[in-house]
Amino acid sequence: MTWKHELYNNVQLAFWLQVLVQCCTSIAAVVVYSGIIFRNPGFDGLESDWLSALDNMVGILETNIAALTLVCVGRRRTLY
Repeated sequence: MTWKHELYNNVQLAFWLQVLVQCCTSIAAVVVYSGIIFRNPGFDGLESDWLSALDNMVGILETNIAALTLVCVGRRRTLY
């Protein structure tokens, strides 16, 4: 197996795992409708938009922390 074929397989695996995670956890729906979700408890439009933006920025930060942890610690040790 060539390195190009192995890279292609890894990209395919990562893509389909991401699709599966988004479908099973409904995180995509939460991100898309977060403004409406924050309006339901009684926040007005501006507060709802700010909370939605803050939620999305925290999600990006947490994703970067998780990626750095995987790089530093390793995949196997984090799975255990």
